[in-house]
Amino acid sequence: MKYLLPILLAVLLGCTQDIDLDIPEHNPRIAFTGLIQDSITTFFVTQSSKENFGTYPGLTDAIVTVRDDNGNQWVASPGSSEGYFEFNQPFSGNGQYHVSIEQEGLPPAKASTGLPGKVQIIEAEGQQASTIDSLDVYQYYSTYFCEVNLDVQPGPDFQSVLIKPILVYAELDGRTTTLRPATLKLSQDLPLDYVYIEDGFILTRKDFEKLNGTLNILFSTYSATKPENDVRILMEVGLLSESYDSFLKSAIENLNTDIEILFSEPIPLYSNVEGGYGFFGAIQKDSVVIPVR
Repeated sequence: MKYLLPILLAVLLGCTQDIDLDIPEHNPRIAFTGLIQDSITTFFVTQSSKENFGTYPGLTDAIVTVRDDNGNQWVASPGSSEGYFEFNQPFSGNGQYHVSIEQEGLPPAKASTGLPGKVQIIEAEGQQASTIDSLDVYQYYSTYFCEVNLDVQPGPDFQSVLIKPILVYAELDGRTTTLRPATLKLSQDLPLDYVYIEDGFILTRKDFEKLNGTLNILFSTYSATKPENDVRILMEVGLLSESYDSFLKSAIENLNTDIEILFSEPIPLYSNVEGGYGFFGAIQKDSVVIPVR
């Protein structure tokens, strides 16, 4: 029996056959990301290509048109960088917005999104809970608590809430240090399901409604110097449309895929674009600077 495995491997490795694979032709298509925000809507427009994998030169001659359900129509202006287009006006209302992008030589691309509503931070306060020093790499590990009260007017496409706290403090030499959270959670004793992103998290609408407009946030930071001068929390809260929520979550899932596992399942990025690739979504947000007591 101990010789069976080597013999079997030798037989299998000795059996080879050349196989001709038919790789289908790649037909380039428009690829874009478009995001409606509070005062400006931006698009980046490029095209798919099998030759330039990882590089996406912008299309400068594209025509980007947005219309609403009432027949109003707007054409984007070129942005400051290649491939970027902008609408310098706020979009509002309860209907859908539809984008159409045209580029000579490529099929047109279309997508639609609704607005998630409006959010306003009406009251916020923060305090430093604790600081531990003499760590190995970073000297200080600090924990902060903040309470944020929100006024939310849900829109027709309200899917989730994006919460991003950033710590800022002044160094003795006058420089400003900005720290993203090392750990982050809601301290309410409720079974909540949220997805972490780089410097915040996404809370579903269903779970957000359990909180009755109040967020109790506990987060920590690592720093080389002690945060004790002009310490502030930059708090940003945004309402996400369904398409933007789906895109962000698929991007996080894609980044978390273990590429070193040979047979790991690829995670496709979410797309709501017809005739091309990418996404069109919306975020409506508010922000506040919270002094830390």
